[in-house]
Amino acid sequence: MNNQLEWKDEFNIGVKIIDEEHHRLFKIINKLYALGEEEKKSKKACQEGIKYFKEHAMKHFEDEEKYMELIAYEDLEMHKRIHRGFRNNTLPALEEELVRENYSPIAVDHFLAACAGWLIGHTLTEDQAITGERESKWTDLLPEEELSVMEEVISKLLYDMFQLKARAISESYDGERYGNGIYYRLVYGREEDEKNGRSF
Repeated sequence: MNNQLEWKDEFNIGVKIIDEEHHRLFKIINKLYALGEEEKKSKKACQEGIKYFKEHAMKHFEDEEKYMELIAYEDLEMHKRIHRGFRNNTLPALEEELVRENYSPIAVDHFLAACAGWLIGHTLTEDQAITGERESKWTDLLPEEELSVMEEVISKLLYDMFQLKARAISESYDGERYGNGIYYRLVYGREEDEKNGRSF
């Protein structure tokens, strides 16, 4: 199956340094997809490639935030919050899954699909909003304190009803797009699974 990302002109926002970094992130994801298609892929190579992607993504966020500060972008704080959510919640949850699943092909594919979906969605909405090409999609997010309380309530309800431990890993993740479909992944676990060494 060909999971290669195809760069399209619509991904450009018109700011050279940001467009170049987005292009590089696409290339890194494509190299990781190609590595995953090799018959005898190395776990170590996957780990190094994913580490490289993460380091480059974090540098890109810093550069993009500096640019937004330079132009006095009015939605800078919300954009930083979205970056922070990906850095502090989404990526760590995906990395936990990789470790838990011992870098299985399914876990690696999920990591790449989630990162690719997030990157494309973020580029086409939030990054396009920087230059005024589109409106920000996430301007109406609840304040972080309210969202935290809501997540606690929902997690408690899921546990009380189904004995499933759950946590939200993104407040601005819009699913993985393949063709006309959007796919989400729910990862959950039961207390007895956790006791037996399996957790969500």
